[in-house]
Amino acid sequence: MQNVAHCSNYLCPGTLSCVHFPHHCPCAWESVEDKVELGEGIAICGSKGGWADGEFGKKVEWARKGVL
Repeated sequence: MQNVAHCSNYLCPGTLSCVHFPHHCPCAWESVEDKVELGEGIAICGSKGGWADGEFGKKVEWARKGVL
């Protein structure tokens, strides 16, 4: 038997969460990943560093500025 997920909006492929927009999809492993929205409806998930809260987002911002 095949399981089918139903969603009236956008069904996230990694988590099967039903959200309004693709960039609203949660990270698959929220306990070890942080999500950063890059703008224009794009979001990425990356490993939490473990040293400071929000570290992944800070590194993404530094990379966007060419500092990292």
